[in-house]
Amino acid sequence: MNSNDWTTSINAYLLSLKASGRSSGTIGLHRHYLARLRTISPCPALVTQDRLEEWLANHDWKAETRRSAQAVAKGFFSYLENCEVLAKKPAKRLAPIHVPDGIPRPATETQVKRALSEADHRTALMIKFAALCGLRSCEIATLAGRDWNGEVLRVMGKGGRIRVIPVQDSTLIYSLENCPGWLFPGRIDGHLSAKWVQKLLSRAMPRGVTGHMLRHRFGTVAYRATHDLLAVGAVMGHVKTDTTKRYIKLDLDPLTRAVQAAQI
Repeated sequence: MNSNDWTTSINAYLLSLKASGRSSGTIGLHRHYLARLRTISPCPALVTQDRLEEWLANHDWKAETRRSAQAVAKGFFSYLENCEVLAKKPAKRLAPIHVPDGIPRPATETQVKRALSEADHRTALMIKFAALCGLRSCEIATLAGRDWNGEVLRVMGKGGRIRVIPVQDSTLIYSLENCPGWLFPGRIDGHLSAKWVQKLLSRAMPRGVTGHMLRHRFGTVAYRATHDLLAVGAVMGHVKTDTTKRYIKLDLDPLTRAVQAAQI
């Protein structure tokens, strides 16, 4: 591998991600950011920390997007360093990117029911997997009948981490039990792409409501029923409970009771 050639270096890195079991969605995300990263220098060997910081600063990205782009850069250059084709370490000392706590924005029950009543069968299944099981678009895209063992659904999430979800909805169970291959066939490795799933969900939901807000709906409803952050986070595929908290919109009643209890 030659560190003076972007194409060779990127292809080798993406192949290493695939060999390590990373999902197609993760690999696609890395490919997306690396296609932008390669514009900052004629070759990887000429990339410096200053150029990386300028690249991160010059894009009008949200904090989470900026952090994702930085993580891809760090992973890519770390790979080149480990392969001993790059002497310097341009990404090693990049300052951590702070992501402020987000505001939970769950889709309402009325919005979900309306979307389900108007959606075609395929899209309705996608809506249910997001709203009732907390799945991401990239996870919905790669669902297959073999992932269901009759009791739990095996899902590969971010970072190649596997989790199991005890699906309860009869329509979802029926669809998995009667699926010999990909649940949502398409042209990307035989299944739909995550972007297409996102587009279908957004089209099905009312204006201003995204497919990701269905995950917020799951997190909110699941926590209100269980008050168990670990369980909710496990179903959603979160490593840290702090991440799960960003998906949960608390009821006003317990907040009101907490303030009332402090009154003199």
